[in-house]
Amino acid sequence: MAQTAGRDAGPAAARQVFLGVLAAGLALRLALSFVVPFTGDEAYYFFWGVYPDYGGYDHPAMVGWWLTPLVQLGNAPWLIRLPAVLLLAPVAWLCFELARPAGRVPAYLAGAALMLVPVQLFDILTTTDTPLVLFCLASLLAYQRAILRVHSGGGAVNRFHLYAGLLLGAALLSKYFAALLAVAYFTHAVFAPRRERVWPGLLVVGLTALPLFLVNILWNYEHCWLNVLFNFYTRHDNVGLSVRDVATYGVVLLYTTSPLLLWQLARSRAARARPADPARRIVLHAFIVPLALFGLLSLVKTIGLHWVFAFTPLAFVLAAWDLDERRLRQNLRLLAGFSALHFLAVALVLALPLETWKRSHLYDGLVLTVEPEAILRVLAPYAKDYVFATDVGSNSVTLSYARRRAEHPGPLPAGQAADSATNGDFLVFGEGSAHGRQQDRFDDFRVLAGRNILVFRKTVPEPRDYEPYFDRVEMRTTVLHGVTYHLVLGQGFRYADYRDRVLAHIRDKFYALPAWLPAGHCFFCERYFGAPNCPHRALEPSPHHPDAALRRGSASLQTCA
Repeated sequence: MAQTAGRDAGPAAARQVFLGVLAAGLALRLALSFVVPFTGDEAYYFFWGVYPDYGGYDHPAMVGWWLTPLVQLGNAPWLIRLPAVLLLAPVAWLCFELARPAGRVPAYLAGAALMLVPVQLFDILTTTDTPLVLFCLASLLAYQRAILRVHSGGGAVNRFHLYAGLLLGAALLSKYFAALLAVAYFTHAVFAPRRERVWPGLLVVGLTALPLFLVNILWNYEHCWLNVLFNFYTRHDNVGLSVRDVATYGVVLLYTTSPLLLWQLARSRAARARPADPARRIVLHAFIVPLALFGLLSLVKTIGLHWVFAFTPLAFVLAAWDLDERRLRQNLRLLAGFSALHFLAVALVLALPLETWKRSHLYDGLVLTVEPEAILRVLAPYAKDYVFATDVGSNSVTLSYARRRAEHPGPLPAGQAADSATNGDFLVFGEGSAHGRQQDRFDDFRVLAGRNILVFRKTVPEPRDYEPYFDRVEMRTTVLHGVTYHLVLGQGFRYADYRDRVLAHIRDKFYALPAWLPAGHCFFCERYFGAPNCPHRALEPSPHHPDAALRRGSASLQTCA
């Protein structure tokens, strides 16, 4: 049916719609990249580009590799956001190519509809999801091409299996959610007819992806197994059976696709009547399997909006097979109107004065995000005598980025040391959060013994939370846009006391290894405790630790999972 409608309308008109939406989408994204305030998540990954490594605290290193050449050119927000801004084009093209076996017209219309989904049209943040989406879709396209070559009478293995494996490995170096695509490949092989000879090619895909994944395993072995500790231990303090999380996941699926499109796909007679199509079947597995696994996980964990970005575009690829041109155009019109409402809302939010949101409980963080330069002006008189810090990782990277941008708006100066104490970045003083602890790599408290430290806070500090670690402590406040921020002026830092209490607690909570992991090296314990590895994990950290009050002052850093 879709192919008949396509012949009637002609591919040229559909292609014009596709290219028109793409051009408008890229223009909108680029414009937004200049005016939307730089977020804490973006600042966090900016420093992954400043100090490239072959791994990272909470995710593999790919996003840092993408940003490293860009930060050599400058640190303007639009430049750091350029990979995400431009991502719309390859995502749209990859989905068109995945859908092209269904016909060029439906593939063009489905791709145009995808680009009008608000999360596609307005996503300008370069995060770990940026390379993940690209490499997952590219691997899937290569695997689809490999399957079609086998199905058309070629050998059981071809060069597209190699491409699919390399791209899957790159996706695994972007974010661990890429493993769900590997699971989809496996389920596809399990249910594929024997005559399609899927298993030899799948073995090649796995063997090709494995060396790239082993790069990340090696980094973890040499760096405290940080990804394992974060993803399987420290980030799951909010795990529990929740109907609300299941409902939230349903909303996420609807918002990242199209309610009308999902309804039409569910009721599509074409999908039920269509004979097995190898090109469609692999897309179906790559769509259903990851989202079904997320659905199971939603029983005990909140599924973030960005978690599904690599898989929900495939709903539109399936629509090219299962919906006729009339229904595809219905979705185009619906999503165009929905995104227009989003555009008006975004324009209104950007135009309103900051004080409009004064009654929101997020207002103090919003002021810090929008006006970090004002905070830096308040702190400027202390710069000569104090090393700056905050009590939360997101605040530290936000202010560090703003400070670098103010002092070095052009290309990154050569010879930058990865040491917060010497390069002017903000430390994290106190326990901080389970999220975003990449900062621990750069904060060396040994070199701060005897120095003065200023801790900037959004919450009211207790003097007893700081007095054990300084010769003298003074509390001050400052008001910006109606928000009272707090300054803790600590003079004469007592490193030994801080190491024995705060850093020892951080070691036991965030760096202690489970007994089943082979011990490699851990910079944290080598640096502060003279041991190549941290001790094994205790069952539960004590709530009566002497520095519990200091830990209560640390807020949660919201990053991409």
